[in-house]
Amino acid sequence: MYYIVLGEFAGLFYSPVNWESFIVLCLGNYHYYIPMSSPKESDYQIAGEKKAIKKSIVPIIRIVVKNSKGQKELKGALRISHMIPVPPSELQLYEIENEPDKTYKDLVQNEIIFIRKNQDKILSNAKLLYKQKQKMTYRQDM
Repeated sequence: MYYIVLGEFAGLFYSPVNWESFIVLCLGNYHYYIPMSSPKESDYQIAGEKKAIKKSIVPIIRIVVKNSKGQKELKGALRISHMIPVPPSELQLYEIENEPDKTYKDLVQNEIIFIRKNQDKILSNAKLLYKQKQKMTYRQDM
């Protein structure tokens, strides 16, 4: 329901078209949509008798925050491998302070903190995948 523009930070936005959570980053002259997903079973691995959160990899950055007890909690994941171009005309400013659902507002605030702290990693991973896709497209055109 919102997005964050990384690089040239412009604020929080939402898409009235699909009502999903996502971030947008600027690569070259284009804005790319990176979807955020809720935690899934595939984000965990079995470690003995407990489930452990898998480590992030280039195409998937897991949003992990510490709860009030100091334990790690998985809040979602950024699916960089699913990034697509999005026209800025399809986005509208999202005002988090106007969010009536306190639980959702807390979740969004945790995600925003994580994204801002990990902005360099997100941009680096996205640029790496972007370059790989460009090379693949170039090779297919030959």
